[in-house]
Amino acid sequence: MADGLRDTNAKEELLSFKFTESLTEDAIEHLFVCGHLYRAKQKLKRTELQCFLLISKTPNTDIMQQYGFEQTDKAGVYATSSPMPGSMRIILLNELKNEPHNPVLGNINTFGGHPVCCAAGLAAFRVLLEENIVESVNEKERLFIHALSSWMHELPASKKISIRSKGLMIAIEFENFEINKSVIDALIAATDYCP
Repeated sequence: MADGLRDTNAKEELLSFKFTESLTEDAIEHLFVCGHLYRAKQKLKRTELQCFLLISKTPNTDIMQQYGFEQTDKAGVYATSSPMPGSMRIILLNELKNEPHNPVLGNINTFGGHPVCCAAGLAAFRVLLEENIVESVNEKERLFIHALSSWMHELPASKKISIRSKGLMIAIEFENFEINKSVIDALIAATDYCP
């Protein structure tokens, strides 16, 4: 997991991705409201939920200052002591250090705010709820971890890899950036052969 995400002791995390837009007041307020409502619904204490706003474009520093966001000891990770955004952190993907656990893909664009994408997301969310798909997540997590662990045993002992997971959010951390990059390059090259 990237810097900032890996440095929390919160029981739960709420992430909002802003790949095609920079930091706005609406984005901060939206995540604040979502975090507040989620915390109330799950009956969590303020310290049990950490909210993250992941941004791929350099934000306007005026908005960061307005809400009291300051750089933490990690490059690209900003926190605030202001009561409104509370425990929210901003992670600027293009400022993260070049480390194996940080994203290497850089600036990614999506069409997540398009009405068709929103309708598709809502339909997928309804399927998750109506078909009780979430109930099988722990079993699927166990299967993935078992398969990945079996694969790890086939690697030379010199290759250090760690696997962490929470449900189906699974992270594989390689020993160094070179190994990480070679895996990404191989996966991207493999997709060139897919129809």
